[in-house]
Amino acid sequence: MIAAATDFFTAWLLEQDFDWSHRHIAPRTFPCLNYFLPADTPPMDSPEAFAGFICASMAGVCEKMGPVTGLEGALHTATLANPAVQMVRHDHMKAFTIFCIPNPYDDAFDCSQPFERDLRLAVPPTAAETARPSR
Repeated sequence: MIAAATDFFTAWLLEQDFDWSHRHIAPRTFPCLNYFLPADTPPMDSPEAFAGFICASMAGVCEKMGPVTGLEGALHTATLANPAVQMVRHDHMKAFTIFCIPNPYDDAFDCSQPFERDLRLAVPPTAAETARPSR
C-alpha cells in the first residue's frame, strides 16, 4: 500500500504520467466522481469517461501547481479526528498521509449504488467568494 501510494503520487505529480497514475485508483470508486460534477453535467458511465476525467483533472492540478521536485514540496499531510481511523507510518509522512479505515466504515466509501442526482455538490465557491472581508 505504501509503495503504491508513493508510486501514484510520483507518477502524477513529479513525472506527470497521468495514464499510469490513474491506474492506481480502484475502478469501483469511479462512480464517486459523479458526485463532484456540476448539476447540469450528465453522470459518467464508462471506464473511458472516468479515465479521461481523472487524467484531465490530474493535468489541471499539475498545471496550477507548476513544476515540483519532490513529494514533500507538492503535498501536505492531512489529519483526521476520528479515533477509529489509524494513521499508517511510512517514509513520506511529511508529504502525504495514509489512513487505515476500519471495516465497519466500508459502506461509507461505496459509490456503486445507483447515482442520485440530488446528491451532487454545488460548484464550490471561488477564493474571492470565500475571502474574509478586510477591515
